[in-house]
Amino acid sequence: MFIKIFIKRIIKIFNYRIINPIIIWSNNKNTPIYIYCFLFFFGGNKTKNTIKVEPNSLWLTITNNEGRETLYWTFYNDFRTRSRSHYNQGLRKRGFEIAETYNLPILDFKKDDIILDCGANNGDLWLYFYFLKIDVKYFAIEPGQIEYNTLKRNLKNLNKSSIESNIFKIGLGELNKKTQFFYSPNNADSSIIKPTSYSSVYTIDVLTLDSFIEKNKLENKRIKLLKLEAEGYEFEIIIGAIKTIKNIEYISADLGPERGEMLECTLPQVTNFLLKNSFEIKSINKERLTVLFKNLNVL
Repeated sequence: MFIKIFIKRIIKIFNYRIINPIIIWSNNKNTPIYIYCFLFFFGGNKTKNTIKVEPNSLWLTITNNEGRETLYWTFYNDFRTRSRSHYNQGLRKRGFEIAETYNLPILDFKKDDIILDCGANNGDLWLYFYFLKIDVKYFAIEPGQIEYNTLKRNLKNLNKSSIESNIFKIGLGELNKKTQFFYSPNNADSSIIKPTSYSSVYTIDVLTLDSFIEKNKLENKRIKLLKLEAEGYEFEIIIGAIKTIKNIEYISADLGPERGEMLECTLPQVTNFLLKNSFEIKSINKERLTVLFKNLNVL
């Protein structure tokens, strides 16, 4: 017993003093990219995934052989720390992880279900449906330039999937307009509302969800899910869906403390509005403060 305890302590000290500092060092974008790739799956899923450098070194590509066909998934080289935490356990794990974050495993998805992913980032929610082998109609909405380019690579350029994928470089809001977008891609904190920190500001096109649904000829169709992540702008997006919200069966929204420089929650406003419009709370992820709402008028 004493020997086992001693060995565990040695391993723990070794990881803390040697391995962890090396991993942190490799996350630095100034560290040679091949070292990062070599260490990427350390302690992760080594059998189903490999990683390589793109010729221009801007993107890294994970190759996965676990799904219906070989899947190629890219992320931007500068986002090493966040990407390692998301993907080094494998793409399947990441897809199911984000679905659990948004309370989705309790839902029964079917072929041709319409999914609106607001704040799609790299398209990680798409991975969930890919590994479930459900051919949904997936609409990815992402105003971030790097994320939008990554989405195009992941869902259009590198992979041919039977999932119908549509990608839009816009924001959603309460009005159709152009507005400033405070861009913070390193931590996925970009927002229309000025955050505590950001790297740049540029102008984006904003549509109401009503206009988006109309433009894509979805106004007479049932939308299975609206996944909503807007870094504090969730209430404005919900207001912009007043005409078509009746056709949305489920809304799963991140309502945690992310609004503006005061880091306010959007839980009270969004919840009160949806409860008044025939929704009920189905599930809450207290760790992330994501709430799944069900439309009582959609049977």
